[in-house]
Amino acid sequence: MKKGRTFLMAALTLLLAAGGTHAEDGATITPEQALAQVGTFTLYDNATLYSFQRDGTFSATPRGLSGRTLEGRWTSDGPGHYQVVAALGWINGLSQRNHYKAIDFTIYPGRFMPAEPADRHNPVPLTNWFQAYYIINNMQDAPPP
Repeated sequence: MKKGRTFLMAALTLLLAAGGTHAEDGATITPEQALAQVGTFTLYDNATLYSFQRDGTFSATPRGLSGRTLEGRWTSDGPGHYQVVAALGWINGLSQRNHYKAIDFTIYPGRFMPAEPADRHNPVPLTNWFQAYYIINNMQDAPPP
C-alpha cells in the first residue's frame, strides 16, 4: 500500500511539473497553489459544493434545492491534507443545534474548470470549481469548537 501511494504521489508530481503552475491557464496545480493564486477553490461531486477559502473558512452546500450544509473552518497538516470542523445544517429542513462534524480530506492536484451557470435543476452556479480527485477519509461527530 505504501509503495502504491508513493508511486501515485510521484506520478502526480511529474504531471504537475509538466503541466505548469498557473491557475488561469487550466494547468494542473495543487490545492495549496489554488489557494495562494485564487484565494479559494470548490470541489464538486455532482451533488455537493465543498468550498475552501484562503482565510481558513469552509462551507459545503448542495447544488440543488435541498440537502446538507456545513459551515466551519479548515486546517492543514501537510500538502493535500485538510481537516475541517463544521456545523451541520440542512437546506429546506430542520437542523439540530450545535451538531458539528470533523471531516478529514485528502485532495490531489487538479485544475480549475469553466464556470457553469445556474439552471432549473441546479440553482447554484459553479464558480472556482477545482476538478481534482479527492477522498473524504473520515467524517464523524465532533464537539463544538
